[in-house]
Amino acid sequence: MSGPWRCGRCGPVAQPAGSAWRDPRCPRCEGVIAREADEDAATFACPGCRDALPLDAAACERCGTRFAATRCEGCDARVGAGEARCGGCGRMAAATPAVEPMCPACGVALEGRDLGDARVQAYNFRMCLSDDPANRVPFAKPVGYDVRHYELLARYFAAGWGADLFAKFDRLCVRSKTDTNNHGAISTDFIGMNHSWPTASYTDREVLFQAHVLWQQGLHWFLANDPRVPQQCRDHYAQWGLASDEFPTTNHWPHQLYIREARRMVADYVISERDCRGLVVAADPVALGSYNMDSHNCRRFVRDGRVWNEGDVQVPPTAPYGISLRSIIPPRGQVVNLTVPVCCACSHIAYGSLRMEPVFMALGQAAATAACQALDAGAALQDLPYTPLRERLLADGQVLTWKP
Repeated sequence: MSGPWRCGRCGPVAQPAGSAWRDPRCPRCEGVIAREADEDAATFACPGCRDALPLDAAACERCGTRFAATRCEGCDARVGAGEARCGGCGRMAAATPAVEPMCPACGVALEGRDLGDARVQAYNFRMCLSDDPANRVPFAKPVGYDVRHYELLARYFAAGWGADLFAKFDRLCVRSKTDTNNHGAISTDFIGMNHSWPTASYTDREVLFQAHVLWQQGLHWFLANDPRVPQQCRDHYAQWGLASDEFPTTNHWPHQLYIREARRMVADYVISERDCRGLVVAADPVALGSYNMDSHNCRRFVRDGRVWNEGDVQVPPTAPYGISLRSIIPPRGQVVNLTVPVCCACSHIAYGSLRMEPVFMALGQAAATAACQALDAGAALQDLPYTPLRERLLADGQVLTWKP
């Protein structure tokens, strides 16, 4: 591959003559990872600077670590059978005597259970809105607005919906502002329009990003202005707008799309629904997860003349559960000095529970501690003994087991 190499500690370095992609060394600090700059200018760190590795999914791909971006547990044989919520919740597999139903991503027969697929849960923008007239930017009609995109929502209102339109306008400490999220069958989630995101190029992702912007900006305009929205709802919605003191460089629109799920590493331990339900317990926990097994809808389809959303799951775990060290490092035999605390090894439904910021913070702490101990020992992460890591994490205040 062409282009400059970078070390997370030393910056740009000359490309070593004849070096392989998998294991070059930084000529200044002897760091094992000295990668090319990615197309988004991500820096791949040498082991002396683990916190310079912000894009662990890109690192997985560039280092040859296997990843998945599907709803099918069969896409990783280590997970095995027993996930009740792995595939399409609204679509049952229909086996015939001649042909078994197959997961389109991996070809594993699912024996009459819901089919898996390559879809991921919907994305949206979490909005900071304001109803303070002095701090409110009215919703604008976006360039490219097409009212036909909201025909289904108009019919939904005509059928009598609307009472809980504002259910997720969660007010912040500054009471005139909200954290507004998706709510209801037709809302800010752009259902079904993100399936190519996990493996798309950065150019294609920009197209998807702008499509989400247009959908959501158009939705706000529709709700505040279209005569098919009930008058009471329309008048109330028009009292809201973008907060003028937020996101000034992007016209008060949040600059980050809510990527709930994309690529996930496949490792020697894959967190699954069974971990969340307490049916299996990891022997080497480095953090705890506790949130609902939470998936937003993944697709919208027509059946028997009606429109259906499919993929929504909201099921609490039985108790906080341990997250294995092996789920945040690549499998044995792959890259030896990479930690993956965010895009870690999870099934689709388990990642719906694990994907919370406090969990990422705890996994980041565990990943950094593991990296330091591996450096001190001169060992591959896969050879790192668990007991010293556990002792250090506990000494630093990490919670590894749950005691009711």
